[in-house]
Amino acid sequence: MEIGTKIRKVRELKGLSQENVAEELGMSVTGYGKIERNEVSVNVGKLTKLAEIFGVSIEQIIGFDDNIAFNNFNSTVEWQVGHYTMPIEMKKLYDDKIALLEDKIKYQAEEINRLKSEIMKKPKSKGLSDEELIKKHGDKQSETFKKNLELINKGIVLPTKK
Repeated sequence: MEIGTKIRKVRELKGLSQENVAEELGMSVTGYGKIERNEVSVNVGKLTKLAEIFGVSIEQIIGFDDNIAFNNFNSTVEWQVGHYTMPIEMKKLYDDKIALLEDKIKYQAEEINRLKSEIMKKPKSKGLSDEELIKKHGDKQSETFKKNLELINKGIVLPTKK
């Protein structure tokens, strides 16, 4: 197997795109694609940089073998999000947290709907007329209450006791 093919397979195993690697190398995607297609040779400097990007040694790239899929690469498989790589275990933790939050949101929405339903089922209380309010508050306070009620009906805001 030629070196370009080995580089491509290692890149794919690491979950990186050609765009990511080309950017890290400071070259065009087309130029990097030529490396993987064995159209150009790879110097030691580029091979060193590729090994650094992939997180492996030069020997692991050169010695890559299809029959030994990971060929002593890191035992943790990684997950790529944009330019960020994280262990697959961390991705699982994030996925679990997202699922938990989605369940919480669903529960809260159901609870809100339940409470709305309860409110809608309650009979609406009738508003008392002015006369009924006066009777309710008794004769002692009725004169003051009548005056306050008149002011409120006229739109005058009364000061509240603190």
